[in-house]
Amino acid sequence: QNRLDLGDVVVEGGLRYDYYRSGAERTFLLDLTQGSPTINQYVFLPKSTDYRGTAPVGEGPADCSATGCPLTVFRTDQSHDYLSPHIQVAFPVTRTTNFRLSYAHQVQVPDFGLIYDFRGTDLDFGRTIVFEFGMRHSFSADAVLDISAYNKDNLSNTSERIFTLFDPAANNLPISQLLITNADFGNVKGIDLRYDRRFGNLFNGTLAYTFEDAKSTGSDPFSLFDLGRATVDQLSGQGLPPPQAILPTDQSRPHTLAGSFALTFPNDWKAGTGVAWLENVGMFTTFRFASGTAFTRCPDNADNAFAFSGSGCANGQIAGDLNGARLPMLKEFDMRVTKGFGLGGVDVTAYVDVRNLFNLTNTLFVYSSTNDVRNAEAVEQQWLSDF
Repeated sequence: QNRLDLGDVVVEGGLRYDYYRSGAERTFLLDLTQGSPTINQYVFLPKSTDYRGTAPVGEGPADCSATGCPLTVFRTDQSHDYLSPHIQVAFPVTRTTNFRLSYAHQVQVPDFGLIYDFRGTDLDFGRTIVFEFGMRHSFSADAVLDISAYNKDNLSNTSERIFTLFDPAANNLPISQLLITNADFGNVKGIDLRYDRRFGNLFNGTLAYTFEDAKSTGSDPFSLFDLGRATVDQLSGQGLPPPQAILPTDQSRPHTLAGSFALTFPNDWKAGTGVAWLENVGMFTTFRFASGTAFTRCPDNADNAFAFSGSGCANGQIAGDLNGARLPMLKEFDMRVTKGFGLGGVDVTAYVDVRNLFNLTNTLFVYSSTNDVRNAEAVEQQWLSDF
């Protein structure tokens, strides 16, 4: 990483090198099926098998056919590395306004629990490409506005998909197999606005608004698992991969308004007056109002009576679009009040920490079939089970 000052323009850039090697081993079976496009080749099949021993002399890959190739081999995953560049540029537009932009590649090592899972494959890095530009303007020494916009492309994220594999131990019988691969991708774009304001030495506050559009082909490696299992080819009876579409993620919140305010009174505040008791008193407030998270509606029937937001629907059947509905708004408002005083020559601070000051109600789950916290069908089924 290096920094270059070109007058008022500051350029900072660098390169990061990432490397990992899991050492995981995968099962490969020798295909000896006549007429197969992979005859005399080893094919990947993650399953326990009695396919042991050696092939007849003359069959299999050339490097072992003269002595008899093993029917099953274990191959170690390859190592993975990535060179990630990043660059940042900043310069003043006026005496009170600065402009900045940045571009970066980032990588994330996949979860080793997924790599060593029975369904795991030779997973590569998850990659992210980020572009951001912003502006910071000072109205005065006590008022600052910051605006930034960004775009983030998420590539090769881990995901579970259904593949049709062929079993050499059973004359290449096709089987549906769930595998964890780097098939997911998505995009996040947004705008951040932040206003900082200070009044003298008593009050300072921050108000921030974020608009963020987060979409992906999957919110986590297993988010399309239920849908994938319900998609079956009517002719072959084999499982089909789920539709690959960019949709809102489970935790996306398009709009967020947040703020924090601090009011602090110094020592000897208004000594000798009726408000002197405010000496060394501090009041700190934080709040956040945000859009509800996305979830998928289910058909309103008896099978989905106990389907909640965030869970799957019965038989993989949904109502509307994937993640096409949202929970009610999230509301938070907390406050802390402190008071400093002396006690036996020791400075002591007492505080009261109040969470959810206004007793706001947040809905964390709803019935997926009714989009409400109430479901008459669920109540009826509970009564029937009790009697």
